[in-house]
Amino acid sequence: MKKLDDKTRSTIVSLLDEGLSARTIASRVKVSHSAVNRIRAVHSKAIQKPKGGKKPRLSATDKKHIMHIYRTGDAETAQQIANQL
Repeated sequence: MKKLDDKTRSTIVSLLDEGLSARTIASRVKVSHSAVNRIRAVHSKAIQKPKGGKKPRLSATDKKHIMHIYRTGDAETAQQIANQL
């Protein structure tokens, strides 16, 4: 395992503070993403990893509205509910 110099380590910590992902930082600084994650674990315990995945298409309010339409009987099929939204 190669020891990182202080300049590289401080650059990684500052990029972590900006909220960039480990893979993005790794490609910018030319180190492995696991090295970035190790530095995150030691130096920046308060910084959480960004949540992955796609954003949901429907908000919580939309989901409640769909259930309201369904429960009141205004629409019987998903297509009818979609048309009302």
